Amino acid sequence: MLKYWRWLLVFALAAVVAIWIEWWESLGFPRNHEICSEAKAPYDCESYNILFYSAWTFGKAVDHWSSLITAVATGMIGLFTYTLYKATIGMVEVAKIQSADMKRSIVASEIAADAAQSSAETAKKALFAANRPVITIGELELVESDVALNKPLITWALRNPGPGFAVVNHIKVEIVMQGDDTPRIFSRQSSGWHGTIEVGKTSSGHQVTTPTMQARIKEILAGRLLLYFNIELQLMDVMENRSSARFPFIFDSQVNSFKPTSPLVIGDEKNDSQA
Repeated sequence: MLKYWRWLLVFALAAVVAIWIEWWESLGFPRNHEICSEAKAPYDCESYNILFYSAWTFGKAVDHWSSLITAVATGMIGLFTYTLYKATIGMVEVAKIQSADMKRSIVASEIAADAAQSSAETAKKALFAANRPVITIGELELVESDVALNKPLITWALRNPGPGFAVVNHIKVEIVMQGDDTPRIFSRQSSGWHGTIEVGKTSSGHQVTTPTMQARIKEILAGRLLLYFNIELQLMDVMENRSSARFPFIFDSQVNSFKPTSPLVIGDEKNDSQA
């Protein structure tokens, strides 16, 4: 059917070209032709390219015969619509017969699609679980005086016990200090560290400090000033699935080490800038 219409279109275009050449020949094959304005007496004529003159003449003819063209087009549309109706009405009975079978096929297809989607979701979850990054915090210490920097530091390491590679996109740490006669002093620091930790490997050397922690390290070690430390990580696995992890700690002065605690709600604490 498409091939038939394609050849019909080619024939129509060829006919249009032939008619135009015949019309051009009747004018004497000029390269230009004048278009005169009847609004100005006697006439106001300007010379135009023959192609422009052809388009102008065609547009004028269409405008002149617009009513007839509209009527013919309407008749053709009506004829085509009637033909389409006659062709369609013969298919109605066949469609009714096939309707029940189609409905049963649709129901069966939906059941199969649901089963396939369920299997895909299960496989996706299994794949994500097999590659999900698992990061733990290790080597977490409060160093009273670092040898290189000669000031107190909190140092820690990121461990990847598995089962997949872990891409660390972002690290954010929060430090909060509070005493009986000291309001909360809050500090937040972050870095967009893009690094990969392989399975079973450890990324060491992470450290942070603040001016207040440096000035009041003795009170922290003596237990007169509480020290809260929170680490938040933005992670991504090899399948580019994103996840986050949060690790809140509090410093226990009795054993001189950090221990896990509940997340601390940060409010209107006094800010402590980075040293």
